Amino acid sequence: MLATNRMSDLAAQGGEATDYDIVRRAITHISKNWRAQPEIEQIAEASGVTPAELHHLFRRSRIIGRR
Repeated sequence: MLATNRMSDLAAQGGEATDYDIVRRAITHISKNWRAQPEIEQIAEASGVTPAELHHLFRRSRIIGRR
């Protein structure tokens, strides 16, 4: 699920990121940069995934959270 250009970053952190880790990084980035209104591309880059992957991850978590 990670963007190929971020795989080495993850390896340096010692493993594969879970969906929770990716969402946590996205939310942290949004929280720190909310005044700048970051685009999904910037949030995805900070999270280590592509914009499409981030979109699907948030959509999946929203659906799961409804139950």
